[in-house]
Amino acid sequence: MLPKCDFKDEYLNWIKSNMEVVSSASGVVRLTAPFLDADNDFIEFYIIRNGSDLILSDAGETISNLELSNFKLSQKRRAVLETIARSNGITVTENGELCVKAAIETFGLKANSLMQCMIKISDMLMLSDSNVKTLFSEDVRKYLDDNSIRYMPNVSFVGKSTFYSNYDFVIPRSKSKPERFITPINAARENIIKSTIFSWEDVKPSRGSDCILYAIVNDLDREIPSANVAALKEYGIQCIPWSQRDNVLSDLIA
Repeated sequence: MLPKCDFKDEYLNWIKSNMEVVSSASGVVRLTAPFLDADNDFIEFYIIRNGSDLILSDAGETISNLELSNFKLSQKRRAVLETIARSNGITVTENGELCVKAAIETFGLKANSLMQCMIKISDMLMLSDSNVKTLFSEDVRKYLDDNSIRYMPNVSFVGKSTFYSNYDFVIPRSKSKPERFITPINAARENIIKSTIFSWEDVKPSRGSDCILYAIVNDLDREIPSANVAALKEYGIQCIPWSQRDNVLSDLIA
């Protein structure tokens, strides 16, 4: 395990050394980031100038790759896909392209939102027709609503690295409780765990030493790797299996 003081620099250096940016003769830029989709391929998207703005697009590859894997977009799955896109501020075009408009100043935020959206949609390969009724984050949202837990949805914070990190749910500070962040994790893959840890280490210093991150991990049809649980705990992140969510209910209320 890397020492805490070294983790941020190590992670940032890893991203920079494994990120590739290629410009074409037409001026379109392809950015390949070292984040893996469900097929263990690197995430990549395209940057196109549109006057003073930028258009970031996956060129339709995310949904196309799902279809090439014999993943049929049923009505239920389409609804889940559109929920993912909306929650990340991403537009799904008629030809299946995931895209978002950005200014130079908001490029980091929009690029991160697009990549997170691409990863989450790629994760739909793990959903069968029988359990695709709701997205895992929607299950978490319903749980919070059913228990009258107040929260702000889809909040982004800029960290010391200047990268933006999005949190699905943020519970405001109260007289008796600190600010609490909740990130649902449908599949506890190593790259998702690393990204979660980095984002938290990056954002936490600006939010106060007593704030808490709860990583609520889906364990209904899969086992959570013990090494990933240990990694989260090492950095002060509360790893909560979905099957044990009631154990922290009192910590989320008020």
